[in-house]
Amino acid sequence: MGKASRRKKKKRSTKPRADKRGPWGFDYGVSVRAAAVGSVNFSQKLTESDIIAVAYGSTYADEVHAMIPSLTLVGRNEFPLQEAFKEFNAWADASDGDAVELTIVFHESNGYTIIIGANTEKLINRTFRYDAVLEALIFQVYWAKPIDTLSEPLKEMRAFLEFGIRPFKLSAATYSGLTTPGAAMLDLVQPARGVRDLLKFSARFVNEGAEEEKDWQRIARLSKDRKGRPKQPKEKPELPDAKSIFTSRANRLKTLFPLTLWRAETCCNVGSIMEEVGKLGVRQWQVQQAICNILVSREIGTSAPHFMEIAERDWPDALIKRLRTRYEIGIGETQAIKNITLEEILRQVQLDVGYLLSNYGVKAPPTELVSSQKELNRLGFLDASTE
Repeated sequence: MGKASRRKKKKRSTKPRADKRGPWGFDYGVSVRAAAVGSVNFSQKLTESDIIAVAYGSTYADEVHAMIPSLTLVGRNEFPLQEAFKEFNAWADASDGDAVELTIVFHESNGYTIIIGANTEKLINRTFRYDAVLEALIFQVYWAKPIDTLSEPLKEMRAFLEFGIRPFKLSAATYSGLTTPGAAMLDLVQPARGVRDLLKFSARFVNEGAEEEKDWQRIARLSKDRKGRPKQPKEKPELPDAKSIFTSRANRLKTLFPLTLWRAETCCNVGSIMEEVGKLGVRQWQVQQAICNILVSREIGTSAPHFMEIAERDWPDALIKRLRTRYEIGIGETQAIKNITLEEILRQVQLDVGYLLSNYGVKAPPTELVSSQKELNRLGFLDASTE
């Protein structure tokens, strides 16, 4: 009896679990988030460089054929300083010198803190290459160095750079003396070998105690209070409002499906479809989105709508992967759109509504279309705001 029971138990445990598959819905107003992780290596290298001073002056720039201001990080250790600027130049080569973000926070008492890190927008562009599908979550580290004194050259540099678009150079130098460099020891300060200066057009200047730029003031304060790499202040991500949802959806659909939307409107008579589905309260944007989803579903699988062939473990990654490599060209037939039935559109609309509602905390979205539309309307997601 016991042996038979064990055999049954073993048989049940080895039975493969059924892999749930579609149907699935997807709303392009809901962002798919991915992490854009900034480098931490440059911060460690600048720390190892032992930056003991920041020098201000002017230098000739071949790029603009003129003398421009210069800001130079002076360190004791040349190799890590070279490595940090090698990374900065890699960022700049992917965009420009302003990929390296420079912020100077002026203390209420004498002195200031210089903060260096990756420019957030350019980091996103380097990481996602202007991706139209994903929304970046930023995780990065800044290097910050408090300086006890405030020199006149820095005040003059601020007055020059703070207004308008003004070029300046960010460079590196080494100091071989035993004490902090002074006016009589400039011969001990030498440009770091093999370092390519950065031509920049943007710098941020912040006054400690000001009502704006609180995050940068916090980083400067942390750099004085403790050693280490100040991290970017964390902000709890919030769900976008209805207006943002409509804007994101419209932008993504136009970017990802420009010809599909045009063909659906001009060749496949969306107007007559709207006459039918309008009785159920379905909006035009829902029909357009449903057509795009059905079309890309058939491209992923074997002509099945509603992403029926995609396993739960692969959803929505399979769709995201397809969207990131998909593009539309002006030559092509419209038959694939014409083959989409009214029943398929209504089914996809219902699935898409369920996806949107579930992302906004509705644990059990309605399974009937009219009820789903009422729930969308209650949350303000049915019609675009006219404000």
